[in-house]
Amino acid sequence: MPEAPEEQKRTPAGTSPGSPPPPKGAGAGGKDGPPGLNAVRFMGVGLQFAATVGLFAWVGYWLDGKYGWDPWAVTVCTLLGVGLATYHLLKETA
Repeated sequence: MPEAPEEQKRTPAGTSPGSPPPPKGAGAGGKDGPPGLNAVRFMGVGLQFAATVGLFAWVGYWLDGKYGWDPWAVTVCTLLGVGLATYHLLKETA
């Protein structure tokens, strides 16, 4: 199929024929494209945050029961889980 003349070629919305294409991922949804994908991404990060804290708290609870360190293991493990989950949250959303 023959190519259309230069003046009739389609360009991405909001650009002129001589301008460079927009950077990849520069759509309405930010880094990931459509806004719906960002919402799903952030819900996943929130669920991962809660799961990390819950898992670390459970490990601390188990250690308290096994070694009788009540309440130190659950306290330390929960704080460690919050710290690691916060680090991951900041790394993911930056």
